[in-house]
Amino acid sequence: LNYNHEMRLGGKATMISSFLAGSPAYGQTKFNVINLSIAGTSESSLPTLLLGGICLLVFLSGAAGNIINIMPRFLLGGLCVFAGVGFLYENLWEGRKKMNRASFAIV
Repeated sequence: LNYNHEMRLGGKATMISSFLAGSPAYGQTKFNVINLSIAGTSESSLPTLLLGGICLLVFLSGAAGNIINIMPRFLLGGLCVFAGVGFLYENLWEGRKKMNRASFAIV
């Protein structure tokens, strides 16, 4: 996953959104990591389109509140852990090889 590319792409999307009276946004690469895990590539837009369609159906049906109330909290927590552990491993464990001890202690 190329973080530089993701940040540039997010910046371009925010610029386009601002010209169309959209709200400002910020990059969340954790969703790209989840997309990479599901689809096997970060180039595929299938998971995004599928999720967008499901969200639209739930919103239009008015069942969003009921679904959130019955969804197990550990499922949402597990999704956060799944996204976060990859970042910790990549940036701390793999990053220790690139940093000296003082820099690693700060992190």
